[in-house]
Amino acid sequence: MSDNFERAKALFFDGLAQLEAGRLTEAERCFAESLVQVPGRPSTLSNLGTVRRRLGRLDEALQSFDELVRVQPEEAEAWLCRGEVLLQLDRHDEALADYDRCLALDPNRALAWSRRGSLLRLAGRAEEAADAFERAITVGDASDTTRYFLASVAARKAPPAVAPAAYVQTLFDDYADDFDEHLVEGLDYDVP
Repeated sequence: MSDNFERAKALFFDGLAQLEAGRLTEAERCFAESLVQVPGRPSTLSNLGTVRRRLGRLDEALQSFDELVRVQPEEAEAWLCRGEVLLQLDRHDEALADYDRCLALDPNRALAWSRRGSLLRLAGRAEEAADAFERAITVGDASDTTRYFLASVAARKAPPAVAPAAYVQTLFDDYADDFDEHLVEGLDYDVP
């Protein structure tokens, strides 16, 4: 084996250790340096994209996943990861297309079915959303949130009385960063 491959391998495993320890910036450095040694290595691209996503650098994460689907177009996980970043970037049509590519390669991906259902629900395509949520449940997603969303779009299901606690907590956690700005700018709040 070449020295480049051995160096890339060592950097990759160091990156995994850094990621496991929660040192994301150091993990990113290791994975990026590993790719300099051996460009296009799928496992390294995937981990680099994941780290960048966790760091909140979504455009850079997308670049990593773009490269990953270029080198591994038949890998369902690559399309799922790319779709997740596109969803976070509010590029819903592109995310939906990536979830569809993922499911064409592996129809047993519960997360892809659930995300597909959520995007179809947002697009007002209730019946298709219900089918996707049902499929997510069939292939293993037994979460209260998926069942809640299914009930919200399926005419054949009675809507639940309350949203699942995990969904409400995530909703509020995601909104927390924008609350002050929305309160002052959106609602014109000016009382001390």
